[in-house]
Amino acid sequence: MAQRPSFGTLKKAKPGLAIVEGQPVSAPELRAGAGKAARIQTSVRLEPAMWAALNDLATRKRVATGQRITVHDLMIEGAIHVLAVNGIKLSEQQDTKEP
Repeated sequence: MAQRPSFGTLKKAKPGLAIVEGQPVSAPELRAGAGKAARIQTSVRLEPAMWAALNDLATRKRVATGQRITVHDLMIEGAIHVLAVNGIKLSEQQDTKEP
């Protein structure tokens, strides 16, 4: 009987991420410009009330500005704000909305 391959050998190889110190990356590059290898997919667990409030805010901003704004955009904006408050600067341009 043939031996089954281990799970580790069956997994698809993913390209490693290179960390470059001192080179700021703009939020739009993180989001769309650099391709899929430059992004990390994650999940965030929110209480239903918080999700509803963020969804309502995104809808109000979308109506007020005429631009597509999602809860995802608000989460990125919040993360950039938290990093900035703690002295971590990602880029000169902190605009996360696509043109």
